[in-house]
Amino acid sequence: GGKLESSLVKLFANNGKKSGVEFFVMYGQTEASPRISYLPPKFAHIHGACIGKAIPGGELYIIDDNGNKISQKNIPGELVYKGPNVMLGYASSPKELSTNANITCLKTGDIACLNDDDLFYIVGRTKRFIKPFGIRINLDEVQSYVKEIYPNSAVTGTDEKLHVLLEGQVNDIPDQLADRIAKEYKLPAEVVLIKTSDHIPLLISGKYDYKKILELKPERKSFFSRAKDYIVDVLELRQTEWSSVKDLYKTTLNVDTVLPDQSFNELQGDSLSFVFVSVELENLIGDELPEQWFNVSIGDLDALYEKAQSSAL
Repeated sequence: GGKLESSLVKLFANNGKKSGVEFFVMYGQTEASPRISYLPPKFAHIHGACIGKAIPGGELYIIDDNGNKISQKNIPGELVYKGPNVMLGYASSPKELSTNANITCLKTGDIACLNDDDLFYIVGRTKRFIKPFGIRINLDEVQSYVKEIYPNSAVTGTDEKLHVLLEGQVNDIPDQLADRIAKEYKLPAEVVLIKTSDHIPLLISGKYDYKKILELKPERKSFFSRAKDYIVDVLELRQTEWSSVKDLYKTTLNVDTVLPDQSFNELQGDSLSFVFVSVELENLIGDELPEQWFNVSIGDLDALYEKAQSSAL
């Protein structure tokens, strides 16, 4: 019942073509008894990520947060289906079974867009978004990205952590997977938790059990492995030569203008750049580095740097 990745759509379409079989990708929900859309076979190779267009007799459209229809192309909104196959709802009492309501619209809970070929494609679920560090992350998008690297995987998360579960053993984890994911979505690597399991937990419906995935413990490197990584990181940092503390700040904080009387705090550096800059300053200034260096002006730190260089000579 889950999403068929675009790479598999193309694979099945190619295999079908060799046998003279047309491969239809279909999308639906139980509440629509259960079919909503289909992707014409001719689009399978170029639009494998699309759910296509509404089935005959049905209608698909996208609405914004205020319920207004979105007519522009490639603008995300909640996907709505309208058709005679939409069910009345879930009855919780005999009285509700006798209703004469005529319900034809279904809010799918999926976030979708309409492409230039008038085909719909889903970009996520309304409830499948997290915001670590204020960055809006589409969990379905991350899951598709990870599946390109490691197909037997599932992704979920909270506003604090991104949880990636791989079906297999610790030795199966691709090299630097957490770093690759973090870089792709502009997150600190510490936010990405990699987990492994013999089997990905499933619901009775066959879909991923994201609640159980959250509860699984992440993999943790041994102390010696973590110590080795730390030493390597520090050595790599020390290979960088800075002409001045001002140069260090400009590069690390990615700003064009840095004034001598500004401090790290005034430049609003984040926690990751704090660690990087502190290590580099220790390498540059040594024991003369003030304990509250982040409140010290760049000009004063540069003076300490010049003094340390003179002492070294």
